[in-house]
Amino acid sequence: MPNFRCQINGTLGGSLPWSTALHVSGAIAEGTLSTDFTTATTNLWTTETDGLQNFMSADVVVTGTLVTTLNATMHQTTGTEATLDIAGTDDNASLPWNISEVVTLRSPQRTKWGHGRMFLPPFAEDQIVAHVIKSATCTAVAGVFDTFFAALVAAGTTPFIYNERPRKDGTPAYTVTNLTYFDFSNKPAQQRRRVSKIVPGRTLGTF
Repeated sequence: MPNFRCQINGTLGGSLPWSTALHVSGAIAEGTLSTDFTTATTNLWTTETDGLQNFMSADVVVTGTLVTTLNATMHQTTGTEATLDIAGTDDNASLPWNISEVVTLRSPQRTKWGHGRMFLPPFAEDQIVAHVIKSATCTAVAGVFDTFFAALVAAGTTPFIYNERPRKDGTPAYTVTNLTYFDFSNKPAQQRRRVSKIVPGRTLGTF
């Protein structure tokens, strides 16, 4: 059964790129999956009231999707891109660009390798109360992700994670472990790689 990498791409502040991705398997053509994944992503962002764009400022934009077919060692081979243009609609300022909200994708394995993560772009400042994401926002996000994953499953795919090296229990490298549920954390996280190439401005002082 073919394996795929499904990626959502976007920009912060008009130029800084961000992306998040997951892996799925399924007896489906790459082009068909691209269409289904793009539709699911659009709905994930634009669903009235609960879509992710409601919780992000206008400088957070989704610019498209990329679905690639993977070989036996999980390297990308062919790919299908689709263009989107979906900006956030929250009127408040964005949290710093290195801040990310995290969706953890879980398998039945309660181990360090038994889960994956999707790092989302930053929410707007008003979505944080007492240092955590508002309860109502968490409920809304979990709801639209329920619909997002249900759409991918209905398209004939199964989300999965894989191990790049052999495990201590003898499991070979590149073994697929299917994912069965997710959770959304109310604790904002850091995504330092997103901003690592930004050259900081510095204000000088004297001794």
